[in-house]
Amino acid sequence: MSEKTTLLSGAETEFAAFKRALEGLGEAQMREVWLGTWSARDIVAHISGWHRELAPALQRSARSRRASPTTTWTPGTPASPTPGRRRPPPTS
Repeated sequence: MSEKTTLLSGAETEFAAFKRALEGLGEAQMREVWLGTWSARDIVAHISGWHRELAPALQRSARSRRASPTTTWTPGTPASPTPGRRRPPPTS
């Protein structure tokens, strides 16, 4: 089994467990803040945003193009691209 296959299998397993965990939550629980300033709803939106942004980047990369020619980021809005804003460099 290739490393890629192993990684994808693990990702699928963990995502299935994540979805099962969410099935047991009601709307109020989804909106309850419990991880810093994040609710389960925020986390799901963040993960969805990453999937939405990453899939086209990987497709561009597979075509030997720059993975992220226009990806932007607005501070305080995880995975929410905004034209004209670049992601700040890591703060170490």
